[in-house]
Amino acid sequence: MSRTARTASPALWLDLTRRLDAYRARPDETAFGDLPEAARLGAFPVLYDRWAVVLLRPDGAVFDFDTEDGTVRERGEGVERWMALRRIARRLAVPALLELLPERPASALDCGVCGGVGYRAVPAPDGGTFVADVETPVPLPCPACGSLGWV
Repeated sequence: MSRTARTASPALWLDLTRRLDAYRARPDETAFGDLPEAARLGAFPVLYDRWAVVLLRPDGAVFDFDTEDGTVRERGEGVERWMALRRIARRLAVPALLELLPERPASALDCGVCGGVGYRAVPAPDGGTFVADVETPVPLPCPACGSLGWV
């Protein structure tokens, strides 16, 4: 099944460029501070992911800056990038980021793990379920479908 990368629309690119400009103007006012790696990549920090800071560039490229060893790697097209884009879209309240996810083919089936929603349920202490991760109440993207909701 084809999962072709999609590019940012002009409106999304403009919105992300404005966010990048705002970060560059006042990096010390963010929780991330001034990251030279972000400047070098033309990206801005959007969230922490274990030992890395996740960076987003206006064209939709997603990078991990490893705070332990100082390395940077791009999350290429695939499950890791799709799951990161879902988390970033929710964190920044920019649903337009979801346009960067592959388009669902007519023949695709709903993911059997997440039931087609793209997120996985986490058991709650009361026996129910909720969606959360360690750092913030953000739904956990489904690793089985890469948060697409379909296979």
